[in-house]
Amino acid sequence: MEFYSPLQRIITSLVLPPKLFLIWLFGITPTHLLIYEVIFAAELIFHHSNWALPLLLDRALSYVIVTPNYHRAHHARLLSGMHSNYASLLTIWDILFCSVQYPAVPEAIKLGIPGVNQEFTLLRLLVLPF
Repeated sequence: MEFYSPLQRIITSLVLPPKLFLIWLFGITPTHLLIYEVIFAAELIFHHSNWALPLLLDRALSYVIVTPNYHRAHHARLLSGMHSNYASLLTIWDILFCSVQYPAVPEAIKLGIPGVNQEFTLLRLLVLPF
């Protein structure tokens, strides 16, 4: 299981040499990079959340950005779901690479790794990254 924090995302993005090279090559300013990273971190938190958006709104938004229900299929226990919905911000990439799979009944999806059942209490979630 992976744990993301906005600070971790920003730090790892800044220390990766290939990314630093591209930032330099395209002349991206620190201000623009910070804006992008904040938006990207917020989107990661949003699509990994359990927000219960109205189904029609979630489906409409998923044509542009990754929504909780759209991304839920990616974390499904079913193999077909695991091989879909790879996008992190814009769903155009899944559309272009034919990996889109919007779940018919998102709330019925069982999440996690097949055969692994864990109950997460608040305490377990807090110590999980360690």
